[in-house]
Order: sequence, then structure tokens, then C-alpha cells
Amino acid sequence: MMERMECGAVVINGYIYVTGGYSYSKEMYLQSIEKYDPELDTWEVVGNLRSPASTHGCIWIHSVLCLSMYFYNKPQLNPIDASPLCHTDHV
Repeated sequence: MMERMECGAVVINGYIYVTGGYSYSKEMYLQSIEKYDPELDTWEVVGNLRSPASTHGCIWIHSVLCLSMYFYNKPQLNPIDASPLCHTDHV
């Protein structure tokens, strides 16, 4: 997994999913969705957000991964329907 800060994270079915964030070393915002398997101690890229995101929270609700973000102090909740995480057969 690429080092990052200000990313979102959620635990789904025993796996840790990390979304977006900011790479200080590359000076760029990230849009990858990465999955950590604690039994195998491995990371895997499983999808991408529609656009880079940072300083957000994640929630898994009704088989959909959603990000909560703040733009100019206005909260928004965005389902990530382009992600493989939205298909329950993949999680």
C-alpha cells in the first residue's frame, strides 16, 4: 500500500479497506481503494474512487460503500457505485 494520510477506512467482513487520502511523498491526492487481509498480511488494490478524495469517513451500509465528505463546510454522502465493493459477491 502506498503511504498516505487523511484517508478513509472501514472494516468489512474482517478485511480493512482504505480509500483515497493524500501522499505527502508524491504530493498528490489518491483515489485508490485498497484491501488489507490480516490473515495473509497483504494489501491489494481492489478499485478506484471516481475522483481523488481525502479527509473523509467511510461507512458500509446496505452493501454499498459510502464516503462522507465536507466541501466548504457542507456535508455530502456519496455512494461509490463504480467500485467493486458495491457488489456484495466481491466482499
